[in-house]
Amino acid sequence: MHRQLPHLLGFAADNAFIGGGTDNRIYCNAAYGVIGGGLCNLIDEDAQHGFIGAGECNTVTNAALYSTILNGDYNTINSNHSIVLGGSGNTIPAGMDFSVVFGNGITATAGDMLFASQLNALNTQNGAGGLPPGTIFYSTVPIPGAKQLYIV
Repeated sequence: MHRQLPHLLGFAADNAFIGGGTDNRIYCNAAYGVIGGGLCNLIDEDAQHGFIGAGECNTVTNAALYSTILNGDYNTINSNHSIVLGGSGNTIPAGMDFSVVFGNGITATAGDMLFASQLNALNTQNGAGGLPPGTIFYSTVPIPGAKQLYIV
């Protein structure tokens, strides 16, 4: 059982909120930061509009504005407008703005990109006819029973 430690809301962390959990911290000038709960989560100094839903030892650093960690443990965001959906040990380094990560042990290597351990696109539409750009669909290939994903 964890010993109940106080939460910390830093100076000028205007409208910041910590809902529950143990030893969660929102440091100075992290205005509008929210930690819903969990253990030892941190929204660092100047990380305005940061959000951590729950989990353990997640960090939104001072280089990250408008970034979110929904859940998981030991995830870190150092970029703006980025999201870790869950998992463990994921990192979005500085300069990888607008990245999304979910899985385990993933480090984002480009901005404006989705990173996942695996992607299984079941029940996608068959064929490309009339689909908008960016749509994921499948098409059968010459090997019987095999399917291949395509992006329009």
